Amino acid sequence: MLELPPVEQLVSVFEKLGVSNSSHVILYFGTNWVTPTTRVYWTLDYLGLGDRTSILNGGLVAWQATHHPVSTEIKQPAKGSITPAPRKEIVADADWVSSHLNKPGVTVIDARTHEFYNGSQSDGNPRSGHIPGASNLPYLDVIDQDNNKFKSPDAIKELFRAAGLKRGT
Repeated sequence: MLELPPVEQLVSVFEKLGVSNSSHVILYFGTNWVTPTTRVYWTLDYLGLGDRTSILNGGLVAWQATHHPVSTEIKQPAKGSITPAPRKEIVADADWVSSHLNKPGVTVIDARTHEFYNGSQSDGNPRSGHIPGASNLPYLDVIDQDNNKFKSPDAIKELFRAAGLKRGT
């Protein structure tokens, strides 16, 4: 259910939303659920549009807190035009991970919360827990819970270092 759709389907969906190769897409979340926003960012990056995609740090809440306007008007965008340039190197399938688990230069980090990582809570999969050798860096840890903004780049680098990521891997 969380697999990446085919490129043709992604292009169709984003073009209907008005996205083109020349667009700069700014994504934001409404309350405190940043994960769907980061998934959309990653998907656009996969299509080759990551360098033209941004996430509004802190989402709509931060926008409103700084007294920027909001609207209830819904505009129908003109159809976009995307020539995809899929970045297949940012996707790892199960076979690739399995064959690279213990190779130098490969670090597997599980971004789920501790309860799912350690298997004390199930997400409906037949087996609970994590990939052997994977470390845990819950996605919530990269967000400052007080303001829903991403932590500083240095703080995020430290979190990844603590999770076992070595420079250059």
